[in-house]
Amino acid sequence: SSVREVLPGLMYVRPPAHGKMPFDELDENALSNALSASSGLLSKTLSGVISGLSSPLARELAFRVPGNEDARMEEIDTRRTAGRIIKEMESILSSPSPAVQLNDAGEAMDLLAFEYKSRTGFQKKTFPTLSEAIDDYYYLRDLEERMKQKSAAVHKVIKNNIERLEKKIALQLEALE
Repeated sequence: SSVREVLPGLMYVRPPAHGKMPFDELDENALSNALSASSGLLSKTLSGVISGLSSPLARELAFRVPGNEDARMEEIDTRRTAGRIIKEMESILSSPSPAVQLNDAGEAMDLLAFEYKSRTGFQKKTFPTLSEAIDDYYYLRDLEERMKQKSAAVHKVIKNNIERLEKKIALQLEALE
């Protein structure tokens, strides 16, 4: 680390605080002040001021609260938004809904710990526990990867044959002229 050394025999020192609010201890006034002091996209601001908040979750909160993933700080009432964000975070944390999001071909796209209201158009497979969802997600990804690896040789043979036949056709057309 550029800030501290982590080596055997040295005293472990916790990393310095990065000035973000813990996601499970949000305070409406502090969050409102942090939002007021920011500009740009709400989702970027949220992931910048709340510790442990991923970009996808920040976009989901932006979708749920002002109703637009691309909401800008200049367009929102920060006091009201801060309160609603805290309520949404409490709701998300209190009602996990583990699922694997699938694309149209039934392939695993993403692993979800809770219901994403912004992703209603996608298929999903729900599970009773996050552990089961993780197992299924990586099982599906592994199957997809093995199929790609096994089919790569077949694709290469087909591509080579097509190229060879195209060369033969070109030679035969040249001979006819």
